[in-house]
Amino acid sequence: MTLEQAEKLALDCSYFSVLMIKAGDADGMVSGAVHSTGDTLRPALQIIKTAPGISTVSSCFIMCLPEGSKYGEKDVMVYGDCAVNIDPNED
Repeated sequence: MTLEQAEKLALDCSYFSVLMIKAGDADGMVSGAVHSTGDTLRPALQIIKTAPGISTVSSCFIMCLPEGSKYGEKDVMVYGDCAVNIDPNED
């Protein structure tokens, strides 16, 4: 990757936030509302990577519902692994 390519990627909010995490300037990121799963996870997998010996990644998303909703726990629902693993198992 050239310096010019790296500078261009750093202007993308998903890459920038992952670079901040890698540098220790942030603890996490919130993403995905307007970005695809691939565009959200790609920077993390390219820059932070998985831990040694780990080959499977997972994802989740949180939906905050209108106050007083009859769904979810306290108007919040968490969906696990809806876009990364097509057929998840216990691993």
